[in-house]
Amino acid sequence: MPQPKYVAPEFAKASFHCPICGVLAVQTWCEPSLKAVALDRKSTTGFGSVKLEQIAIVHCAHCKGHSVWVDQKMVYPDCGNAPLPHADMPADVAADFNEARSIISKSPKAAAALLRLAI
Repeated sequence: MPQPKYVAPEFAKASFHCPICGVLAVQTWCEPSLKAVALDRKSTTGFGSVKLEQIAIVHCAHCKGHSVWVDQKMVYPDCGNAPLPHADMPADVAADFNEARSIISKSPKAAAALLRLAI
């Protein structure tokens, strides 16, 4: 049976492949969080105020998990827009593939090294 076409997570999209469970499902965007928010971090950090234009929390209808979006970019879970491993991929190769997915935004070179290992 052929796999459905991968639909990457995209800001304000009604459905996409959930980055947590991997199922193409309806995603519910929490409207109250789509407004300007100011975070004040002055006490011990010394960073001052940080203004974020948009914060959105999205709930997956299938797994009930959530993703967090800041300024129209997904920040949690941090797996970028990389597709899920193919169902026929061996478990040890899929583990390397998933590790590459989890670090792609932090270190593209390390992710590329893991993908070369998987191949």
